[in-house]
Amino acid sequence: MPVPDQPLTYPTDRVVGIAADRETLSSVREALTAADVDTDRVDVLCSEDAANEMDPDDPDGPVEGAVRAVQKALGEESQRLQLLTDAIDDGAYVVTVSIADRDDDELKRTVGRALHDGGATEVAFYGPWMIEEIQLGA
Repeated sequence: MPVPDQPLTYPTDRVVGIAADRETLSSVREALTAADVDTDRVDVLCSEDAANEMDPDDPDGPVEGAVRAVQKALGEESQRLQLLTDAIDDGAYVVTVSIADRDDDELKRTVGRALHDGGATEVAFYGPWMIEEIQLGA
């Protein structure tokens, strides 16, 4: 169930990617499921309009995790967070997956690979002091 107008905050200890549309969001969900990522760790951020288009009673819908509609304003946030806000403004979905141990590089790569495989773009890990691009070849 969408929660309207929550502010977009820095997604600390999360691997984040942008799904351009519902089809990509569905592909990302399938890739995360195939990678055995627990859906309780997945959040999807989107505009209120995009959230309203989802049917929370559809068991085959594009997401199983929390869906939050977020406000469109960030104020003086970083360029990377502005990229996420712009994606939400454009009707895309920002998929975030929490990582319990920020030093677990294998898990970050597994989640990053699943997001990439599903078609997400701008995939990165957001640590408390830096944003780390997911290096899939490493």
